[in-house]
Amino acid sequence: MKIIKRILFLVAVCLSLPAILRSQVVVNEFCTANYSDWAAGGGGEFEDWVELYNPTGSAVNIGGYWLSNKITNPQKWQFPAATNIPANSYLVVLLSGTGDYDPTFLGYTNTNFRVTQTGGDDLVFSNVGGTILESFEMEVLGAFQANHSYGRTTDGGAAWTVHTDPSEGATNSGSTYTGYAQQPTLSIQAGYQSGPINVAITAEAGASIFYTLDGSEPDNTDTPYAGPVAINSTKSLRAIAYSSNASLLPSLIETNTYFFGLDQHSVMTVVITGATLSDGDWGWGNDEPTHIEFFTPNGVFITEATGDSNEHGNDSNAYPQRGFDYITRDAMGYDNEVEYPLFASRTRPSYERLIFKAAANDNYPSSGGAHIRDAYVHKISVLGGLHLDERDTESCIVYINGSYWGVYDVREKCDDTDYTRYYYDQPAGFVDYLKTWGGTWNEYGSGNDWYDLVAFITGNDMTVQANYDYVLTQYNHMSLIDYFILNGYVVTTDWLNWNTAWWRG
Repeated sequence: MKIIKRILFLVAVCLSLPAILRSQVVVNEFCTANYSDWAAGGGGEFEDWVELYNPTGSAVNIGGYWLSNKITNPQKWQFPAATNIPANSYLVVLLSGTGDYDPTFLGYTNTNFRVTQTGGDDLVFSNVGGTILESFEMEVLGAFQANHSYGRTTDGGAAWTVHTDPSEGATNSGSTYTGYAQQPTLSIQAGYQSGPINVAITAEAGASIFYTLDGSEPDNTDTPYAGPVAINSTKSLRAIAYSSNASLLPSLIETNTYFFGLDQHSVMTVVITGATLSDGDWGWGNDEPTHIEFFTPNGVFITEATGDSNEHGNDSNAYPQRGFDYITRDAMGYDNEVEYPLFASRTRPSYERLIFKAAANDNYPSSGGAHIRDAYVHKISVLGGLHLDERDTESCIVYINGSYWGVYDVREKCDDTDYTRYYYDQPAGFVDYLKTWGGTWNEYGSGNDWYDLVAFITGNDMTVQANYDYVLTQYNHMSLIDYFILNGYVVTTDWLNWNTAWWRG
């Protein structure tokens, strides 16, 4: 089926070439895998982008033309009037999704959509009337690995290749490749094993395979595969393939964790693997590449994903088991979400971001507290239907690079637009989210409406019914009531001046 789709795609491209030539301006290069390569505006925001090129000797105005992430809906975002591309020059547009509320984000033109390369999106360029001039189907092309782009081998040329050194806003140059080696296949599914196993690793004909057993990302300096890998203790086997075809880049990494002996548990098991994870100490501000696997009680494989992890928590980092956040990164080319309904009390089918906590700051009345109360309180709020946003929770066992790391809670991350988008249809750009931890700041959006409301409440008599009724139109007072009841009843010691958040859509 993929071969047929690829043929149809190439036919469509050929048929569209006359229209492309008439349009003059062409898509020259795009990056749907900007993991850490280019920070637009120098602000540390690694947004995906598309580069348009004018190969003619005169300026061209593409005002009114369209970009989209769906072939079935080519008129999704329109170029502003008088969008001119000078002769023999480039225009870089950020695929940031901010176009409706911050069209000049980071100093660039921005679309109102993102392109999720592992989620079946497309990239479509159309003329004023919506006629498609060029289109790129991610399901046909396949996802690109981190920081790689797809572009014409020479500016405006007919041939397309993978670029390992993207050149946004400049001439296409540097090393180019036709694609990637096939990801290896492991002969035994990840999960609990009743006895020693021998795992065969296969890849495309002629490819060289390399593997690790310590959780690190393999490359061609690691152990070469020469026959089935014998494993008799809990290990994370990771394999990569290098094609004999020099025009193909190395494959994505395949990862399977195998459990043995006493490493079988009565709750869900989670394994994270990564080259720098083994000490379980992320350090402040560090994002560490992380593969994550989920297993049922008794060790049957559920699902996996790839992204980043980083340190979570403040006082709780005094514990040997530190908390961490996990974020799936579409730009790495594997997945865009953890696809599994992790929480029994929720119907949500997938998660981009998760928190893993080893009890949180549960030291009341002194060190050696209950280490279960924080998760328990969130759970009773969920089950009680309180007017609050909670971190729903499930208990799990965490392994790091194949080593047992202890009992954790996996939590839903509620202080993120991934959460507000799913539960309230409030995506990024439509949320004002404020937090307090010693001081108050805007996590997203603006705090202006909040401070205006505070000024009204503190500056007017709330026993006047009209004043009180107005406040009720601006504020979910039941949420405030439930918040006070819950935190007071369970003797929370690090609020209101700490760990408090509130938002408005």
